[in-house]
Amino acid sequence: MVKEFCYKPLNIKMAVKIIRIPQDRYQDQDNDEKVKKLKKEIANFRTLSIHQNIVDFYGLCFNDTDAMICMELMDMSLYDLYLVVHDEKKKFPEKILGYVTVQVLEALGFCKSNNFIHRDVKPKNILLNNRGEVKLCDFGESRILKDSLASTFVGTIAYWPPERFEANKPIQEAIQNQNEEDVVRYDVRSDIWSLGITLAETVYGKLPFTDDKGASISHDNNTNNGQENIVTIQHCILSTKTDELIQRCFGTFYSADLTEFQDSSMDDSKFTVEDFQIKRLEPWTTI
Repeated sequence: MVKEFCYKPLNIKMAVKIIRIPQDRYQDQDNDEKVKKLKKEIANFRTLSIHQNIVDFYGLCFNDTDAMICMELMDMSLYDLYLVVHDEKKKFPEKILGYVTVQVLEALGFCKSNNFIHRDVKPKNILLNNRGEVKLCDFGESRILKDSLASTFVGTIAYWPPERFEANKPIQEAIQNQNEEDVVRYDVRSDIWSLGITLAETVYGKLPFTDDKGASISHDNNTNNGQENIVTIQHCILSTKTDELIQRCFGTFYSADLTEFQDSSMDDSKFTVEDFQIKRLEPWTTI
């Protein structure tokens, strides 16, 4: 949960992410380890937040059973923006999409240079403000204190590349064990795939996957049966054909430069963050 607060001594508005710390008197050591891990993750966040495309970090405090992470306040997420555009039955502007992509690549490049992988690139974690700034947020701090991995996976696995599923133990087993070490470690190329899915979702107006019957997979499905939906999303991703996804989402409404960029993002055998930072010079990324 994120709320807007004002620090009155300096009259600074900020976003405060409130995360409930699990309380179990029989697992005090486990809870202490989670808090230590959170503090370590926050230290990483503090290092990264000096970059212009990563939300600024103000501080961490604890209130009873809550951890409160104080951050720069932005106006909306890319998810919020594309919902507005699609609600008005309009095409998402390619120039804006290109601009956002360049800024996210800058943030991912900075993360990589600091040996850090974001691990959760998606429209809700790309924030914008009315000054034209684009910034990444959510660097793993909320996942550390979750009671169940099921809720975490549902919101995140839609942006996983196929090889993450293929390399993992069964997802259901990881959820039942609630052990994040059962999940194969991220490679930086996973962030590039996630960015590609984010672009497709932004222009399509919803998750760019369909089930065996051709029905779309929506974010709303996540509120039903978590584990069942995880299996559905896993199947959709593993059976996705890149060419079909690009044609369905982008059609003929976007430039060849954009669709080529999208195709490259979904082919992790050929491209790295550095390659995509070079691609930023392509005409579709220029406003």
